[in-house]
Amino acid sequence: MPEMIVLDHTGHRSFDWNGSDTASVAAAAAEFARLRAEGRIPFAAEPGASEPYQLHTFDPTATSDIVWLRPLAGG
Repeated sequence: MPEMIVLDHTGHRSFDWNGSDTASVAAAAAEFARLRAEGRIPFAAEPGASEPYQLHTFDPTATSDIVWLRPLAGG
C-alpha cells in the first residue's frame, strides 16, 4: 500500500490509502491538496528507478510512495 511521507520538524508523518476504499482515497486526495497549498513539493520514484520525479496530481492507483519536501531557499 503506498504512503505519503511528510518530512517536517517532527521527523516525518505518513498517510496511506487503499485504492478500493473510497474514504481513504478521499482523505489522501484532500491531504495531497492541502500539502500542495502549503507550498510543499511531492516526489515519487518507481521501484528500481534511478531518479525520483515531481508529481503534479494525486493518483489513487499509484504504487510508489510520495515524499513531500519543503522548497529550499537560497540566497
